[in-house]
Amino acid sequence: MLMYANDNEQKFPEGLRDNGIEHFSFIHSRVFDYMRISGGLSTNSFSCPNNQKWFRVQPGVGYRLGYYFLWGHGTGKDKRDRQADYQDDPWPWDSPQRATDDPSLPMIGDVIEKGTVNPPITSSPHGATGPVKSSENSFPEPETIKSQGGHVGLVDGSVNWRKQSEMRPHNATIPSGRIIGYW
Repeated sequence: MLMYANDNEQKFPEGLRDNGIEHFSFIHSRVFDYMRISGGLSTNSFSCPNNQKWFRVQPGVGYRLGYYFLWGHGTGKDKRDRQADYQDDPWPWDSPQRATDDPSLPMIGDVIEKGTVNPPITSSPHGATGPVKSSENSFPEPETIKSQGGHVGLVDGSVNWRKQSEMRPHNATIPSGRIIGYW
């Protein structure tokens, strides 16, 4: 996305799906095409190797990929204090809008999710021996299913491993729904 921003006055693309809804594991078809064609990425680059089955096209909605895409979202509407401790409740955060934003802001992350809709579970691509998930219609915290953590990419281009204990819950859709993501 840094290449995209360099081509577009340092602006990242909007975080909207084709249908105008913000869900962080989906991207707009135009953004997918840019990444695939201009960025030269192959389709197997769009999901964590431990979670390849997440890659799918939903006509009229966009592309669901195996990462959270955290740029270009309307998180500024949430006026809560960014320094407060929200414990197990979803924490507010700032989605990067431009390549010149704070270099420590998250751009992309592994999908560690409580409240996944299809199937209705908590899941993580990184347990002790690979992907882990809860039983259906059960939404425990990721630590309960032994999530080890995940990768988080930042505006500065770095990618870092975060232990699950260091991650915070965030709403994974705008407007807020029942899906909680961790990064």
